[in-house]
Amino acid sequence: MISHFTDNYQNPDAIELLLFCCSCAGQNKNWTMFRYICHRVHIKKRFTKVMLTFPIRGHIYLECDKYTGIVNQQFRAEVPSDWVQYFEKAQRTPPSFYGDPL
Repeated sequence: MISHFTDNYQNPDAIELLLFCCSCAGQNKNWTMFRYICHRVHIKKRFTKVMLTFPIRGHIYLECDKYTGIVNQQFRAEVPSDWVQYFEKAQRTPPSFYGDPL
C-alpha cells in the first residue's frame, strides 16, 4: 500500500517519507517493514530519508481507530470495490461510518 501511494499519488520529486505508525509489533515494528524501507532508500533510490514515528504505547488515538469495532472481520471482499461498498454501508450508532444517517 505504501508503494502504491508513493508511486502513484505522492509528488515524484519528494525525497523524504514521513510515516506515523502504531506501535503494534505485528503491523509496523517488524523486519519486513524495515527491509522494505531500506529497499526503497538504498536499492530503488526513491527516498533519501524515511522517518518512522511510533507514539508512546497506549497513547494512540487516531480517528480511524474509533471505527475498527464496526468493521465485520468476517466480511468477504473479493475486489477493492467490495470494501468501498461495505464502508459506505457501515454503521455505528446512531450515525454511519461517515457521520450521515443511512
